[in-house]
Amino acid sequence: MKDFPIYLGLGLVLAIGLGLFMLGARNLRCAIASRHWPTASATVVESSTSIDVTPPSRSMRRSRNSVSSIMYTANIRFQYEVNGRAYRTDQIWFGQTAGSGDSSEAELRRFRYPLGEKVTVSYDPADPAIAAVHPGFQADALWLAGAGLAFLVPGLMAFLMYKSAFTGSGMAVGLGIFTMVFMTVGAVVLFFSGRSVLRAWQSQSWPTTRGVVVYGATDKSQSVTTNDDDEEFVSTTYGARVVYRYEVNGRRHYSNTRTFGQLAGSDSDWASRIAALYPLGREVTVSYRPDAPDIATLETGIANEAWWVPGAGAAFFLFGLAALIFGVPALTKF
Repeated sequence: MKDFPIYLGLGLVLAIGLGLFMLGARNLRCAIASRHWPTASATVVESSTSIDVTPPSRSMRRSRNSVSSIMYTANIRFQYEVNGRAYRTDQIWFGQTAGSGDSSEAELRRFRYPLGEKVTVSYDPADPAIAAVHPGFQADALWLAGAGLAFLVPGLMAFLMYKSAFTGSGMAVGLGIFTMVFMTVGAVVLFFSGRSVLRAWQSQSWPTTRGVVVYGATDKSQSVTTNDDDEEFVSTTYGARVVYRYEVNGRRHYSNTRTFGQLAGSDSDWASRIAALYPLGREVTVSYRPDAPDIATLETGIANEAWWVPGAGAAFFLFGLAALIFGVPALTKF
C-alpha cells in the first residue's frame, strides 16, 4: 500500500500522455486520409479574433516565478452542405493550434478568411462533420502527439527506474529513454528550423511583388521572479508583429513572415525598430515562393537571428547523443 500514491501519480501521468497521444494520432490519421476525401463548397460564416489574458494565480504569485500570458485566437468557422445537410467546421487544417502569444497569427487567419469568403473543404465521407479547408499533413498535427510523448516517456522512465530501485541497469534504461527524448526533440527542432534557414537562403532568388502592411502591433509578455528577500523582478519580452497583403497572378495573399527564422521576441528597442520599419499602410516589396505564393517574406537571405533555434536544436541533439554514448554504458557497469 505504501507504493499506491507513487503508482497512482505515475498512472495519471501515463493516462494523460496516452490521451493526448491518441488525439494527436487521430489528427495525423485525418490529415493523411483527407488528401483523398471528397470536397464541398463552403462559406466563412464567422471571422473574428479574441484575446484571453491569464494573470498569474495567487499560488503562482507566491512562487519564485510567475508569468502573465496573453493568448490571441482566431475564431474562423466554415459552413458547407453534404447531401442536403448543413455542417460547420473550424478546421483550417488538422492539428491546427487554437491560439498563440503572437497576435499576427490570429490576424493572419482573419485576413485570409474574411466573412463571406468562398472556400472548398475536404470532408470525411464516413462522417461529413469532420472536414478541413487544407487537406494533407501540416506540421501542427505533430503537437498533440508530441505533447503526449512528453508525458508518456518521462512517466515510463520514472516507472522503470522506481521498479528497478535505481539499480545500475534501471538507471541505464531510464537514462536511455531520457537521451532519446532529448535527441528526438533536437531532431524535430533542427528539421523545422533548418527548413526556415533553407527558405531564407532560397528567398534571395524568389520573384517579387508589391505589397502593403495591413496590421502592425507590438506584443509583450511579463514574467515575475521573486528572490529570497521577497523582492520582485519583472522581465518583459516584446514581439514585433506585422501582416502584409500582396497579389500574385491576380490573387490576393497575406503573410506575417518578416524574415525566415525570425525571433519571437526581444527587448523593446528591437521591437520598436521593426515597428518603425513596417508601419501600418506602408508599401513593401514581397518575395514569394513561386510554387506556393502564401509562403513569402519581406527580408530575404539568412539573418543572424535565424541561427538561434537551430543552435538550440543542435544542443539538445548533441547532449542526448553524448549521454547515450558515454552515460548509458557507464551505468550498465554497476
